[in-house]
Amino acid sequence: MAKRRSPSEANDTSAGAAAPTARVPRVPAPRRSTAVAPDAEPASAAPATATGPTESEIRHRAYLRYLERGNEHGGEFDDWLFAERELKKA
Repeated sequence: MAKRRSPSEANDTSAGAAAPTARVPRVPAPRRSTAVAPDAEPASAAPATATGPTESEIRHRAYLRYLERGNEHGGEFDDWLFAERELKKA
């Protein structure tokens, strides 16, 4: 027959085997490739005029257009299109 324990012994976890702890698997960090093709040219090597205005040029012209309109909000898209058209003509 099983031996009866007192209430203090029943709650004592140090007397018996330790409860198993759940292990969370570690996820390895993604590896980044540092290899670069030797014949690849940087994107900035091509002149901006051959492909049109760059995004930063359009953004700057659209901002100037915004200032010309008196700093009024609500016409950002139109300013962008205006700047894009204007810079493609030049």
